[in-house]
Amino acid sequence: MADLTVEVIPQQQRYGVEDDIPVRVLLTNISEDPITVNGRLATGGPTGPGELRFTVLDPAGSTVPFGARVNMGRPTQTDFAQIPPRGCIGRTIDLVDYYPLSEPGRYQVSVRYESGTAAEDDWPDGAWQGTVESEPVTIELS
Repeated sequence: MADLTVEVIPQQQRYGVEDDIPVRVLLTNISEDPITVNGRLATGGPTGPGELRFTVLDPAGSTVPFGARVNMGRPTQTDFAQIPPRGCIGRTIDLVDYYPLSEPGRYQVSVRYESGTAAEDDWPDGAWQGTVESEPVTIELS
C-alpha cells in the first residue's frame, strides 16, 4: 500500500466551453509518519519534467492531447515539503492552460503524481519516490 494518495477535485461539476476549468490536486500522506515529498506539483506533459500528469478523456473517450509548452528545470531543495501524518498539500491547476477543452460534453479527468528517482543528487535524504494515481472525476462542458 502506498503512503501517499493523489486526488483531483473540480471546483464545480459543470463549466461553460469558454470558462476556466480550475481543479484542485491534493497529495495526502495516509501513513502514521511524516513524509518528505517533491511539493512543486508542476504540471508536465506525457514525458519530460513535471510531477503531475493528467489524463483527460473527451466525450468520445479519446485522450485529449497535452497542448502546452512547459519550460521548467529540475526541482530544487526549496521545492520539497514535509507532509505530516494524515496531512496534505495541494495546488490548483487550470486545465485550459494545458489542454484544448472547447467541445461540449462530459470529460473524465485523472492525475498521476510522479516523484523522481534515486539518481537525483540534490534531493533530501529519504524523499518519497514513486507514482500514485487518482480516481477519475467527471466534468461537463456546455
